[in-house]
Amino acid sequence: MPYTHPEQLTLSVFLAQDDDLLTQINAFIVAKRAERLRETSLFFYSNCMAVFSSYCQTQAIKQVTQITANDLREYLLWLDQTGHNSGGIHAYYRALRAFLRWWECET
Repeated sequence: MPYTHPEQLTLSVFLAQDDDLLTQINAFIVAKRAERLRETSLFFYSNCMAVFSSYCQTQAIKQVTQITANDLREYLLWLDQTGHNSGGIHAYYRALRAFLRWWECET
């Protein structure tokens, strides 16, 4: 029987709870505040991530690990369909890319 460390179960339970999309978005914004970004940058990230989280709710995406490449493509197309111009779509893309890279590094 393989040896398992007593804290191994605790770690896996922690990671399972830590995957909540809204929790991670909030942690991302806190991390950006801790970086001492300007208020305009914090507003940018907060606004972009609020739009993304609203979109995810309509798609029943509740965890970061549920996000697929196709979901991201559909989100960008949805932004286009809801009247965002190319520059605006790219801004939302940059914020989302920053969030996903941050999440990858954190987990």
